[in-house]
Amino acid sequence: MCRSKTLYRCFVCLDLLARRFEQHLDVAEGAGIACRNAVEEQGKVAEKTERLARVVATAQYVWDSVDDAREFLNAPHPMLEGRTPLDVAFTKLGARRVEELLWKLFYGLPA
Repeated sequence: MCRSKTLYRCFVCLDLLARRFEQHLDVAEGAGIACRNAVEEQGKVAEKTERLARVVATAQYVWDSVDDAREFLNAPHPMLEGRTPLDVAFTKLGARRVEELLWKLFYGLPA
């Protein structure tokens, strides 16, 4: 599959996730459930989902294969202290580290 099509599909998925999140907020506010903690929690979940989707999309783009990207994301990596890229990507800093590693691999830079 063409890399641009893979990236486009990932952005479409991210857009759909954002719209669903907005719909949940509208329903919660319409029902009078505008609890600040619930909204903050949904924001954290949406942020984590977006971050993981971005890492997965980058991996698929770099490896140009869903299977190879999945293998990379689930295998321990020495540049990540033996942790899997997917585990590391759950934090903001970790996602940046994984993306940096992926782009170094893509451009053939020393990791």
